[in-house]
Amino acid sequence: MSFYNTEDIFSIFNTIKPKLNDILIKGIESISRENYSEMSELKQQLEDMKLITLNKKLDSFLAKVDQLLLGTITKELKKELAVNTLQIITIIRMFERIMTLEMIKSDLGKENK
Repeated sequence: MSFYNTEDIFSIFNTIKPKLNDILIKGIESISRENYSEMSELKQQLEDMKLITLNKKLDSFLAKVDQLLLGTITKELKKELAVNTLQIITIIRMFERIMTLEMIKSDLGKENK
C-alpha cells in the first residue's frame, strides 16, 4: 500500500463507508442505480491499487446489489447483503488502521534521523 498515495486511498474509503452505512441504517431499499455506478467506479480505483481482498468483497456486494436492482429481493439476499456490507466496512477499517500505523512509523523514523 505504501506505493500509492494514502490520501487517495483514504478518500476512496471515506466515500465508500458512508454509502455502506446508509444501506445498513436505511435498508437495502435505499440503494439506487446511481449508487451502484459510483461504487463500481470506486471499486475500479481500488482494483487499480491492487487491494484484492477488498475488491473481492466489493465484487460480491455489487453482484448482490445488481440482483436487488433487477427486482430479486429475498430475505436471504437481504441477509447476504448486510453481512457483505459489514465485511467491507471491517476490511476498510483494518486497512485504515494499517495505513495510519505505517504513516506514524514513517514519521517517527524521520524524526529519529
